[in-house]
Amino acid sequence: DDAGANEAKVLRVIDNQAEFSVTHVGPKDMRQEVLQQFDVIVFPGGSGSKQGKAIGSGGRDHVRQFVDDGGGVIGICAGAFLCSSHYDWSLQLMNAAVFNKMVDIPEKGKKSMWFRGPATDVDVEITEAGSKVLGIEGRQSIRYQNGPILSPGKHPALPTYEPLAFFRSENGIYEAQKNTMIGAPAVVFVQYGQGRVLAISPHFESTKGAEAVVRRAIRHVRRCEH
Repeated sequence: DDAGANEAKVLRVIDNQAEFSVTHVGPKDMRQEVLQQFDVIVFPGGSGSKQGKAIGSGGRDHVRQFVDDGGGVIGICAGAFLCSSHYDWSLQLMNAAVFNKMVDIPEKGKKSMWFRGPATDVDVEITEAGSKVLGIEGRQSIRYQNGPILSPGKHPALPTYEPLAFFRSENGIYEAQKNTMIGAPAVVFVQYGQGRVLAISPHFESTKGAEAVVRRAIRHVRRCEH
């Protein structure tokens, strides 16, 4: 609940649920004596860079320790960027790069390809393993707003992610983005130490009829489940 975190829609689908006790935390709470009180941290949509920089280097170390000790992390859109190993502000929880190459666009100058335009619905196909975790199956139309396009990164010492869903259609505004989203993972799972991580690029919490996916995701990574 600080710079770069738009938590309202996530709270709407998990608050007032009897099985969850929900607490807002900020950058100053990213330390062991606070984090050890929780089962799961949710990093919502917004801005991954602002979240990562607000937490700071020491806070990111503490989050990794929290997961290594058995805690769970859910990263949604910006939060999924945060879970990657792509940036110096990333949490480094998985070996994952992000498609953000700079391209010189005529009459517009250099643009980073992470920005793919306004929010829209895209087709997401859930894998068999993903269906067991997320509680939905087959192809689904899910809200998307510039979530990360993930691929294997350059840090082999970090855990390899397992795709639980793939993008089957795409959104984009530049020619250089064409065919870069289709087939990329939309949801990935990582075992980090004793803990679990789910990085979710699209917005199930903003998709009518799919809101329960977020609650299922929390159940899957929470400390008491494993």
